Amino acid sequence: DGEKVVLSIIERNVKHLELDPALVTTKILRWGDQASAESFLAAYPDRLPSIVVGADVFHPSFGEPHEVFDLILAIADKTQPAVEFVCGLVDRNNRDKVLMAAKQSGFDWEIHEPEIFLPETLTLEVLSLRKLELFHFFHRFGEPQQAVSEGQAPTTAAAEQPDADSA
Repeated sequence: DGEKVVLSIIERNVKHLELDPALVTTKILRWGDQASAESFLAAYPDRLPSIVVGADVFHPSFGEPHEVFDLILAIADKTQPAVEFVCGLVDRNNRDKVLMAAKQSGFDWEIHEPEIFLPETLTLEVLSLRKLELFHFFHRFGEPQQAVSEGQAPTTAAAEQPDADSA
């Protein structure tokens, strides 16, 4: 993530989940910033991600949605069958533009409604007046891409059997 406070929370979650630090890396990545992508690639030339997590990366002030998908593809480990990108989306009248950019970049997706991922102690009214959704984007390397309809899971082994490291 591009914010230190968010990165700190992610690092705490990695420790709390007792994930192997040799397999899970956290680093500042500023969305839409080419220099940040180059820094990321230089720091981890042999450890490119197959899963990327972002928070509110489609804010209109951060650039165009296609830049986010371009960045994901630029840093992804292309030796893996796919790259997964999980992020929250607060709809600022740009949801259709985000999904069009995803489709044009060759990503499939599934959408999780807030009731699935928000803690019960928080309500939508507390968080925002805007709709919050959790998106799970998939880009399969070496396969023709086909965007799935809203709420429909892609039909791949990765979607049907998520591994423990992606939780």
